[in-house]
Amino acid sequence: MSDRSTDQLDHQILGDTGPDDQGLLEALEKAAQAVGVVVRYDKLAAGDVKNTSGACKIRGVDTIIIDRRLGARERIAALARELRSFNFETVYLPPAARSLLEPNGADAGRVKHEKTRSG
Repeated sequence: MSDRSTDQLDHQILGDTGPDDQGLLEALEKAAQAVGVVVRYDKLAAGDVKNTSGACKIRGVDTIIIDRRLGARERIAALARELRSFNFETVYLPPAARSLLEPNGADAGRVKHEKTRSG
């Protein structure tokens, strides 16, 4: 995904995020933990590498890595983007956090790809 399309997606995800960005970020981090996803903040490589976040499995554990140099709003956008493929149906989320995880904003009627915690 190009920087421009990522920026556009981040703007779609965030919209007009309010002053409580830290609370929203914490809600998303707790949601990730609730479905067995580890969130790590590391300094990602500079130079030719333009990725600021990504998801992978490390020793069988779903892991999201986000560049620690990002601000709260950018972390929220990156985390929401990576978490969208997980099922949060049984997880309590504040409405603002839940709306970030819905495909295309708040389309709750669409079926999401379901990932479950390895047993």
